[in-house]
Amino acid sequence: MAPAKPAESQVGAERSAAVRPDGPDGARLRALEERMAELEAEVARRVEVERTLRESENRFRLLAENSVDVVWSMDLEGRFTYVSPSIVRLRGYTPQEAMEQPLERMLLPEGLKLFHEQVGRVLADLAARGDSDRSGTFEIEMPRKDGTRVWTEVTASVMRDLDGKVVGIQGTSRDITWRRQAEEERRRLQEQLLQAQKLESVARLAGGVAHDFNNLLSVILNGSGFALDTLPEDHPARPDLLEVIRAAERAASLVHQLLAFSRRQALQPVPLNLNRVIAGIEEMLRRVLGEDIELVCRPAPDLWLVRADPARTEQLLMNLAVNARDAMPDGGRLVIETGNVEVDAEFAGRHHGMVAGPHVLLSVADTGCGMDEQTRARIFEPFFTTKDRNKGTGLGLSTVHGIVQQSGGHLWVYSELGKGTVVKIYLPREPAAAEVEPPPPAVAPARLTGDETILVVENEPAVREVAARALRAAGYSVLLAADGEEALRVVERFAGPVHLLLTDVVMPRLGGWPLAQRLVAAHPGLKVVYMSGFAGNVVEGHEELEAGASFLAKPFTTTALVRKIRETLDAGVGAPARPLTPPPGFEAEPPGPERLAAALRDLPVEARARLREAVVAARRARILELLDGVAARWPAEAAELRRLADGFDYEALRGILDR
Repeated sequence: MAPAKPAESQVGAERSAAVRPDGPDGARLRALEERMAELEAEVARRVEVERTLRESENRFRLLAENSVDVVWSMDLEGRFTYVSPSIVRLRGYTPQEAMEQPLERMLLPEGLKLFHEQVGRVLADLAARGDSDRSGTFEIEMPRKDGTRVWTEVTASVMRDLDGKVVGIQGTSRDITWRRQAEEERRRLQEQLLQAQKLESVARLAGGVAHDFNNLLSVILNGSGFALDTLPEDHPARPDLLEVIRAAERAASLVHQLLAFSRRQALQPVPLNLNRVIAGIEEMLRRVLGEDIELVCRPAPDLWLVRADPARTEQLLMNLAVNARDAMPDGGRLVIETGNVEVDAEFAGRHHGMVAGPHVLLSVADTGCGMDEQTRARIFEPFFTTKDRNKGTGLGLSTVHGIVQQSGGHLWVYSELGKGTVVKIYLPREPAAAEVEPPPPAVAPARLTGDETILVVENEPAVREVAARALRAAGYSVLLAADGEEALRVVERFAGPVHLLLTDVVMPRLGGWPLAQRLVAAHPGLKVVYMSGFAGNVVEGHEELEAGASFLAKPFTTTALVRKIRETLDAGVGAPARPLTPPPGFEAEPPGPERLAAALRDLPVEARARLREAVVAARRARILELLDGVAARWPAEAAELRRLADGFDYEALRGILDR
């Protein structure tokens, strides 16, 4: 029989007994046990890492999928490996659609270039410095699925695996369209403010230059006139003196436009319906534009009233039409529209200086060549022009700007090369219930002479002497003073009555307005005529002249001066002073309005139309040129009409033309 097998326990015991702790097998066993413990610890660690990773991934996914920003990752080949659901709100794509799109289709060409540059910079920094935390932030415009665009702030950084190896790029994309729009709006408002400040500075300079230049022109015009009166008709110096006078008249016309730009011209604002102004000037505009330009007028029904000067509004429309005509040399279309608009706070906030509320909109749009942004930014600067030197002075739009600003309105120009220009003018609504009828044309005084005493107060010696010489030649007694304080002393020492004060507005120590107040308070019957190189009833930085005050704009001619003095003295006076024999150079009884109107009706229809256009546009040199056609048959009437033009009395000329 076979021997019996030992029990299993006995075998194990025997084997255990065979492995001695101090033997080689005991050492191997201990090493094996230690290794097993290490493996168990590693497995436990990996399990914990995987659990932590899953928790981290769950938290990341929770954050990513609920984040307003788009969270994304891509491999080093530029293929998206993850896009969060926010992509739907930002770009209009689903995450799956976004991951299926190549980067070239997800970005615009300029954005793709910028993306590669920024990512390349991040990778280059990593290679140079080993900076794993380096990231790049940049702004790009991205296309949406529907074709619109959205401005996005992108932050990108490298993405590593568990071993630290760079395996891709990760980042976020944030919608910053609102911020870009706010920055653009801030930039645009800043540009508007800077442009307004620049124009204001130029206007101050122009006004100051005009003021001083008007004093010089007063001396040149009147001094040349005095010299001309002493020369016989055949004297060889007469043509030269006439040329000096014509040049001074042209210079005075330019100064008048500068004063309009600097908002220092005389205005007579009244409640006015712009539709009525446009209707009254429409036929003239058609002639100015020519047959190859279509004029379309679209007056709004029930248009609100504005407060504006009718003559200056006509001048504004004429200048805009002429400017538009020059922009359409091959013909085109000019559209003039009006409308009632309620300017809200949002619109007013986007246009510097505008106040919300009811306004009347006057829009003048042409289909001309348009302007680029650099040109558009400068069009209101005086003497800036893109026309040939012989076609314009560069003061047309400057005058428009000044008229609108002085009327309390605002204007903006929208233009694009090849697509035309739109000028939009916003004038505040006038609360008056009805329009005010324009005053009748001024009637020339029956005579220009007198024997009253005139106090002339002017700090410019040459202007003071010119005025005194002209008034003495017309028979008046003249007292002189260099400023207001000296004028008070002169009146105090003078024993007789002073009938009229002729004073400059702006003078050192004591100006014209406070001087007049003090003298009128002491001598209630005293008449006052203010004069200034700032041709307006308000001189910036000085008091406002009282309503209805007599005002004489510099430069003035001898005729304009003595007419204004006579008109003011005769206003409200029961019995005129005794007539004197008129001195040389003055006509005792100038032709009245009917004779002047008859003389103008004798002009050919086209010449009369051109004359009216020149009067509306306040172009004195052109007016004087056209009046030469009256002189042959109506010499006295032509001389009187020229005097009106010399004195910038365009209202009187318009009244005579309309009789």
